[in-house]
Amino acid sequence: MSAEPSRRAGGVFFAALMPHAPILIPDVGREAPKPAAASVDALKNVAARLANRPLDAVVVISPHSPRRLGTFGVWSGSRLCGNFAQFGAPQAAVDLPNDTAFAAELKLQARQVGLQTWEIPVQTLDYGALVPLWYLVNAGWGRPAAVLSLRRPGERGSGQLGRAIMGAAAKVGERIAVIASGDMSHRLTPNAPAGYDPRARDFDRRFIACLRRGAYHDLERFDPELQDLAGEDVLDSTIVALAAVSWETTGHEVLSYEGPFGVGYGVAVLFDSTIPATCLENGSSAASRCRKAS
Repeated sequence: MSAEPSRRAGGVFFAALMPHAPILIPDVGREAPKPAAASVDALKNVAARLANRPLDAVVVISPHSPRRLGTFGVWSGSRLCGNFAQFGAPQAAVDLPNDTAFAAELKLQARQVGLQTWEIPVQTLDYGALVPLWYLVNAGWGRPAAVLSLRRPGERGSGQLGRAIMGAAAKVGERIAVIASGDMSHRLTPNAPAGYDPRARDFDRRFIACLRRGAYHDLERFDPELQDLAGEDVLDSTIVALAAVSWETTGHEVLSYEGPFGVGYGVAVLFDSTIPATCLENGSSAASRCRKAS
């Protein structure tokens, strides 16, 4: 039997981490994604799992969406649209209905936990949102989405935003998934886009280790200096997603990690409520068999 509650119950039923490098889009990277084949395969895996779940909407936390000091952004408009024209691939596009009911309730829930929000004006989606959504659309997802932005780097409140997402989903009675969009260190190699720091790999090792162990609360205690030298944009969005599932670890699995272009790409299922707890007692291989059977 599945551990999923009734379809009428709203809440967050799935959460994942997906990187957002445009080069991972086949029409953008063309031959370049070959060194990142594991990431591409893992992204397809997560997208297929999510698209096949009986979910109402997906919420993407994008670190590249517009930010304002002291407040979290909520994309406005009836549609969420964008393409990769600036990367030479206008044919790779996303066009989904914006879950305005969820967005409206999220603003109320955020206020209740002491957070401010602002409406991001209608415009083309940033690649931090587009890359995960493109994989979902190509896996068959056509249902509503919502896209949120973070506060400025270094500001707190990510955990509270996650709780607001959870509360909003319950209030509107929607079954949602939350996607943390983020790349790990941008300084892994001498030719990395943000320069090189030999300690940058420490951030990626520790981050991935936390996900593998399900030691989610350890992410809240990361060394800020290590974050800065890594040049990462993954930690805050991941904390939002984890708080949205009450830090639960059911079904968690790191599907891939690699850094072929000097930037760390990690793909992971953070929470999957469709996996029965009994499947998890005997290790990851048993969980894999249960997923195939569900």
